[in-house]
Amino acid sequence: MTSDRPTSPATSRKAAAALIAAVLAMTAWHAFNTWRGADQAAEAMVQALTRTMEYQTDTTLRSVDNLLLEAVQRIDPAQWPQPTQTQWLQARLADFPEARNLLVVAPDGKSVGPGLSAAGMIGPPLDVSDRQHFRFHHDHPDNHRLIIGDPIIDRLDGRQIIPLSHAIVDSSGTFKGMIAIGIDPSFMVKALESLVIEEAGGISIIRDDGVFLARIPDPYGSFGRSVAGSPLFQQFLPRSPSGVARFVSVADGNAKIVGYRTLARYPVVVTVGMTEKTAFAPFWSEMSWISLAVVVISGALY
Repeated sequence: MTSDRPTSPATSRKAAAALIAAVLAMTAWHAFNTWRGADQAAEAMVQALTRTMEYQTDTTLRSVDNLLLEAVQRIDPAQWPQPTQTQWLQARLADFPEARNLLVVAPDGKSVGPGLSAAGMIGPPLDVSDRQHFRFHHDHPDNHRLIIGDPIIDRLDGRQIIPLSHAIVDSSGTFKGMIAIGIDPSFMVKALESLVIEEAGGISIIRDDGVFLARIPDPYGSFGRSVAGSPLFQQFLPRSPSGVARFVSVADGNAKIVGYRTLARYPVVVTVGMTEKTAFAPFWSEMSWISLAVVVISGALY
């Protein structure tokens, strides 16, 4: 005969406890996979956007670099300005919305005439002998690469610029001067806007010594500021020129997942960040509902 004895309370509690344990184990496994999925999705997003930003920034710098190379081959500061050269350069500058002005500088650091923009001659002659980019060219005339100068306030119009420059040297290697183009940082900021995930995550173009060239958020407050002491420059870049970093930002204090890439041609690092709060928001939302369901089920079973 089959026993009809009722199940003891202790046995029922054991069965309920075993079922609850199984539910908790499945919940933990699901939580782990959900977290890992959110983490991988965040990494994939910042890496993809950083690659796009690398391409855009390289294209902008290379275009200005090529224009400067053309200019240093055509222009002799001792013969500047000649009408044919100013007309040619003025027309070329019109094709570069990011270029605010151009300055031809003699070997002593004084500009030869005023600056030049797409609209014509601007401002008075200037002395730029104290500028970092001029001093570099003066002291290293054999270096023919593009120099990205310190972000500065332009003496021509009092606005922020990023000076890009090339030295002018003659056939014997003698330093003859410099040609510099002032880049409008707001042009770079506008390019960043299309790629930003969230302002708190941040997106930036940084010179490889840690100086901000452009950044969102706070583009004006960040201009020229150094983050050389940040985890990105102290820990991650020394290990790899490109990758994904996780750290608390020294710029705004947010815990972030940051994609970063170092440009191959120029001393520039680009970054795209996402806060951990945003990256894992779907995970925490799902976990809150699952946790509530587990509590309700556990209460009903036990």
